[in-house]
Amino acid sequence: MAKDAFKRKSFIQKTDEHSFDDCDLVLGAVGNELSKKYAPFIKKAHALFIDNSSAFRLEDDVPLVVPEINGTDILHHQGIIANPNCSTIIGCIAIYALHQLSSIQSMIVSTYQAVSGAGIKGMYE
Repeated sequence: MAKDAFKRKSFIQKTDEHSFDDCDLVLGAVGNELSKKYAPFIKKAHALFIDNSSAFRLEDDVPLVVPEINGTDILHHQGIIANPNCSTIIGCIAIYALHQLSSIQSMIVSTYQAVSGAGIKGMYE
């Protein structure tokens, strides 16, 4: 294969309401404010928005999906799929096998995470 075949043009452009027009899938890894701001434009473009923020996690019409556990829930989306935070995903995957053997009614989970995850405001606090 020619060496030039691997060269790609790279560019950075400002995100706006038309940025998603040619997309089939948008993987969102931004804060809640930006997820909520751009979700209508992503849906208008008929792209599927898989959102990593917590903006849509509690919405009734947005499936909250851990693929190893309830992956088929993606079949019932309205343009947005949410995923739980990293601690929840790991905990759910670990406990799911036990739950299949014996129904788990409740769990108490404590996590200890770096304050830097809250950004500069968390650092100042």
